[in-house]
Amino acid sequence: MLEQPNLSTLPATGKTEREIQEWLIAYLIDFLEVAEDDIDLEASFDSYALDSTAAVSMTADLADWLGYELEPSLSWEYPSVRAMARYLASV
Repeated sequence: MLEQPNLSTLPATGKTEREIQEWLIAYLIDFLEVAEDDIDLEASFDSYALDSTAAVSMTADLADWLGYELEPSLSWEYPSVRAMARYLASV
């Protein structure tokens, strides 16, 4: 089982769940060259054939957008658009 991050050490994102979802959707659309309708909020990032390098790159770009560092393993701990956005909006 993966260790849960300490929420008290993460800065508040200032972003809503919806904003984070929209960013992740836009990222996947651009990276995968697919239509928005092809993105399922509940589907795992693995189902889009994101390898570990792509997942780490996505997390790094997301960290840049949010303005603080994220763990590279975030996409494994929160493996879908909805799960990741919900988590990040709650911290």
